[in-house]
Amino acid sequence: MDVDHISLTTTPVTLLKEGERVSQGTGFFYLREDSDLGTALFLVTNFHVLTGSPPSKNEEPIGDSIMFQFHKSVENTGEVQTIRYPLFTNDGEKIWIQHSEFPEADVAVIPIVTSTYQNCEIKCISKKWSKSDLRVRPTTEVALVGYPYGFYDRTNALPIWKTGSLASEPKIDLEGKPLVLVDVSAFP
Repeated sequence: MDVDHISLTTTPVTLLKEGERVSQGTGFFYLREDSDLGTALFLVTNFHVLTGSPPSKNEEPIGDSIMFQFHKSVENTGEVQTIRYPLFTNDGEKIWIQHSEFPEADVAVIPIVTSTYQNCEIKCISKKWSKSDLRVRPTTEVALVGYPYGFYDRTNALPIWKTGSLASEPKIDLEGKPLVLVDVSAFP
């Protein structure tokens, strides 16, 4: 079965409070390969997916753990391993990392313990994977890949793709922040 690599790097992320579903979102896997720091796998998602509110509101998180999944097989994509992962250490410290220079960015990164994904076929993006000679400019076609409103192919554990285009200059900070705009028919 030929499934796009990006479809296999994504996962639905469900926010839980005492085991009960609170909300859901999208995440993807990123592999850091560093000669000094070693290799590490991360789950990247939105801050609001982990907490229930944007970082600018500075509210208490409404959940205590998340669920996400790894594909056990790229041939049989519906065969997944569902993981329940705590959002806080035993000391109450958050396990995710936010951008130190831009704490208002709606991005959170969670380091994933290696034992969590044994016996799975991990597909992820990495710095090396993202290197290309692609010319990116306003109107370049883009895709958002994920699980809007919890909708996706549950049988095959595959996301939904939505397409659009870049709507701002990609090499220029938008209003002084490292942002780009995309024009895609999707949730704001």
